[in-house]
Amino acid sequence: MAMMKLAFIVGVFAASPVMAWQFWKFVGAGLYPRERRYVLAFAPASFLLFIGGCTFGYLVMIPYTLYGLARLNSVDVILQTYVFSDYLSLVMSLTIIMGSIFELPLLMVFFAKIGLIQPSTYNKWRRFAIVVNFVLAAILTPADAISMLIMVVPLLLLYEIGVLFSF
Repeated sequence: MAMMKLAFIVGVFAASPVMAWQFWKFVGAGLYPRERRYVLAFAPASFLLFIGGCTFGYLVMIPYTLYGLARLNSVDVILQTYVFSDYLSLVMSLTIIMGSIFELPLLMVFFAKIGLIQPSTYNKWRRFAIVVNFVLAAILTPADAISMLIMVVPLLLLYEIGVLFSF
């Protein structure tokens, strides 16, 4: 089963340009012509942001999450063993989650450009967004504070970047 998970991970990353293009074609079909031109600008950016988020998740989030999980329990009480399939599940879920999270500024700018949300509304929602980001990070990460903080910092920065670029 671990080999199937590994093949799935490699397949998702290899097919991600096509998946991103198909997603934006699907979204673009339901938009007005004025809104459709933004799709051509946002499609390459969404791919780059997703790959950047996956890279951040793999290079930063995974090592510190494994460290935080190892520090949760005393070595005297529990013998720590790492199972390859469990490791792959952790890597797959955290990298895809981080790749999706890195799409936040792009979605914020897109909603502002098509007029769905005014950029000033993002400033009004800042306090609510901070609380939601902390709750989201607590839900999406394993039960340690290190991985939660590693996820919440990019979430907050990406929200501020989205606010900045939406203006």
